[in-house]
Amino acid sequence: MRAAPGVQVVLAFLELMAPDLDAAATALSGSGCRAITVVPVFLGQGGHVRQDLPQLVEVAASRHPECFFRLADAAGEDDAVLDAIAAYCLRQLAD
Repeated sequence: MRAAPGVQVVLAFLELMAPDLDAAATALSGSGCRAITVVPVFLGQGGHVRQDLPQLVEVAASRHPECFFRLADAAGEDDAVLDAIAAYCLRQLAD
């Protein structure tokens, strides 16, 4: 990743697409990563973020005990993300 050299970033999907969280965790663990932060790129704290994702992180953590897992807040809960979305919406009004 250009903004943070040495930091591995792997995209994972909750459902319907690959890789899923466990496959991404397996790849990261296999490359020597020992700390994994799961950043849900969701706009809010819906059922997937509150229920499904914590369970998937727990399963991945049990399958990869050599890694420390941390589940971040949903991206849409961050003020900077909300400001960026609002700015985007305002730009669309101008077009």
